[in-house]
Amino acid sequence: MRRKIFLYFISAAFLLCVIFYGLMIWVLRVNYTEEVVNNIKSDAYTVESVLRKDITDDYESLIDDVFRNKINDGIRITLIDGNGNVQYDSHNNHLAMENHSDRDEFKDALEGAIGKSIRFSTTVGAEMVYIAIPFSNQDGDISVIRTAYPLTSIYSFSNRIVNYFILGFGISLILSYIWTLKLSAYVLTPVKLIINTAKRISAGYNSGEVEYHSDDELGDLCRYFNEMNDFNIKNADRLSGANNNLNSILSSILNSVMVLDRNKKLVFCNRSAEKFIGAAFSEMEGKPFIELLRDYEINKFIDDFYIDRKTSIKEIVLHDSVLRFNLYSNEGLFNEFKEGIVLVIQD
Repeated sequence: MRRKIFLYFISAAFLLCVIFYGLMIWVLRVNYTEEVVNNIKSDAYTVESVLRKDITDDYESLIDDVFRNKINDGIRITLIDGNGNVQYDSHNNHLAMENHSDRDEFKDALEGAIGKSIRFSTTVGAEMVYIAIPFSNQDGDISVIRTAYPLTSIYSFSNRIVNYFILGFGISLILSYIWTLKLSAYVLTPVKLIINTAKRISAGYNSGEVEYHSDDELGDLCRYFNEMNDFNIKNADRLSGANNNLNSILSSILNSVMVLDRNKKLVFCNRSAEKFIGAAFSEMEGKPFIELLRDYEINKFIDDFYIDRKTSIKEIVLHDSVLRFNLYSNEGLFNEFKEGIVLVIQD
């Protein structure tokens, strides 16, 4: 049971750690992505402002000079014409780049909206957040300004969280083991006491009592167990006394008295019945009645009574004597053989 409690604690701790880790990653990703979107959107409008103030065809020199620090920090700036052709890219040779007319953020910007997209960039080799805004200049060679930023930082932070997760789970493992020892000792102590007491009772020792005192449910369980045991002991003593009295009464009766169980086996007889059969009860106990008294009429009479269950009396000639056989249902005499019968033989 101690191992089960430990496994329950470990499973619960692991599940909580996984849920906490998943929620933390989700919240961090949402907040971090939103912050990145706001930053690169602001950068896009800054690029737009610079391009409008400094009219030049040398976009590369202009942007590299003005945004050198941001580019070094990872901001990617791309200028695209109305056909999707890249006119400038801060991280790659724009002449070697493919057409961007199928990009979602580019399409939205051409329609006059702010385009936003998150996808994996084969050019950079990382997942990127893209923001695109519409733009027009005198030459008409630039239609969209796009800024982007990689989400690699969130993944590096996720790796740190994994380390924290492993550390937290390790601490949970140790705490779970300690709590398991304490809880199992608290729970198993009264349970073991009850088991040991029950073993003593089953072995025939009636003086078994659970010595455990507490104000909680376990204490109530032990107290009720003791009360139940006392009740059973008193009932057993009362029944034993009643059976002894009944045996004394039946033994003193001059008529032969025999009790058969539901299988027609002898379970009790008095001294008169022992003399009638010619054998001691210890020799006859548990034997079928038909083996004790081989008489067809008597056994047929008993068989019929087992079927009808009606008090019956019949006189039968046996050994040149007329004997009266009385059959009764065993009700209230021997509780353990309620489905049996009582046979009284009068001579």
